[in-house]
Amino acid sequence: MSVRSNLSALNCSLAKSLDIVGDGWTLLIIRDLFLGATRFSEISQSLGIAKNILSERLGTLCEAKIVERGGTNTRPHYRLSEKGLELVPPLLGLLLWGDKYCADGKAPIIFETKNENRLEELRLIDETGQTMLLLDLHAKSGEGAEFLTKIYLDRLTEKKNQ
Repeated sequence: MSVRSNLSALNCSLAKSLDIVGDGWTLLIIRDLFLGATRFSEISQSLGIAKNILSERLGTLCEAKIVERGGTNTRPHYRLSEKGLELVPPLLGLLLWGDKYCADGKAPIIFETKNENRLEELRLIDETGQTMLLLDLHAKSGEGAEFLTKIYLDRLTEKKNQ
C-alpha cells in the first residue's frame, strides 16, 4: 500500500485542499452525503468501501469540519456542514466533466432543479456577476504567497507573455 503524500506544506490552496479531500473515497463520501445518505451503513453499502477506510475518512472530514456528526455513539448520523456544502460546486464540475468524457454520453447521475431544469454546466462568475472565460484568467501572487511562490508565478506570467 502506498503512503499518501502530505501536500499541506506546499504554498498553494489547491494543495492544502487536496490534502484534505483529494482522495477518491473522500469525494465519493461527500457526494453520497449530498445525495442524502446520513448513516455509515448507507455510505458503506453504496460505495462498497472497507469499514476501516470509511471510518478514517469520515473522521478526517469531521475533524476538518466538512462533515458534522450527530446522533448517539451507537447510532451516529452524518451531514455536510456549510463548509462541506461549499465543496459541492467543484464536485459537480468533476461530475459533469466525467459525464462528458468518461460516461459515453450516458450520465449515471443527473442533477436538476425542482422545475426539472437539468444541470448542464458550471460557470465562472466574477465579482460583478459577469461570466469569465478560462482563456482570460491569469494568476498572480496573493497575500498568502510565500517568496518562492511569487517567483514561480512571476516566471510563469513572463513565459505566458512572451
